[in-house]
Amino acid sequence: MKISSLLSTSALRTMVTALVLSRTDCNALYLGLPVANIRRLEVVQINAARLIYKVPRRTHVSAILRELHWLPLLRHIQFKALCMIFKAMHKLGPRFISDKLTPYLPRRNLQSKDQKLLKVPRFRLSKKEVEDSQL
Repeated sequence: MKISSLLSTSALRTMVTALVLSRTDCNALYLGLPVANIRRLEVVQINAARLIYKVPRRTHVSAILRELHWLPLLRHIQFKALCMIFKAMHKLGPRFISDKLTPYLPRRNLQSKDQKLLKVPRFRLSKKEVEDSQL
């Protein structure tokens, strides 16, 4: 006998949030992961939403995610990263992150000068890192 048939939607939501989604909410770590790996975690999120509303496996979940106020995982990861950057830019986040952000100051008078853009640091991947990213 499945326990989900004995619990209300609100109790299921609480259980799923505590037991499943709390394990997948390390979004800063997921930034830059290959989409295939993120997709695996997204399947967990989708199945959790289906469990809460007790809908069949083939049911489309966009409306369910919207009702639960859950962003799709890739968007959630981006949202969390952007919130962290916003806080760092406004000195509300950790100082070690704020210190890494460099404002972009164009050499010429451009229309983008008032947009508070950030400088993108240059970096080089080693040959091994390039090979690993192509797998």
